[in-house]
Amino acid sequence: GSHSKRLFTATELTGTKEHRVSPLQRRMLEDMQLRNLSAGTQRSYIHYVTGYATYYNLSPARLGLDDIRNYQLHLIEQRQLSPNSINCFLSAVQFLYTVTLDMPWSKERFGRMKVPEKLAFFRYVGILKHRNRGLKRAPLTHKGGRILAP
Repeated sequence: GSHSKRLFTATELTGTKEHRVSPLQRRMLEDMQLRNLSAGTQRSYIHYVTGYATYYNLSPARLGLDDIRNYQLHLIEQRQLSPNSINCFLSAVQFLYTVTLDMPWSKERFGRMKVPEKLAFFRYVGILKHRNRGLKRAPLTHKGGRILAP
């Protein structure tokens, strides 16, 4: 179907015909295809890995863990990317290094950012709206200064 997973061409990935896919990018694309990663994930990973390589003007094969850490700080401090975006970058380079480049690095070497929890607040607001409609609901409890939903 139209949503089948496949290898992208350089034009589809970058939007330009001038850009040529490097052997490393091609290998990473093949590895993603072999693992049946979605089209969106493939695009995203290539986007983040290309940005990382461009920042240093070097092939990622010549970069290491300290470079990843420094680029992550750049993304946080200068680019001010969200924790979710930083974590997507980390997933992309983790895939590149541990799968495509076969580096023996554990997942722990790619420390994820904590993503602020929003669901609890929205669940609480939903309960209030539910109560205001006059529907019965188990009462909220208060424990240690925190409001807990049943």
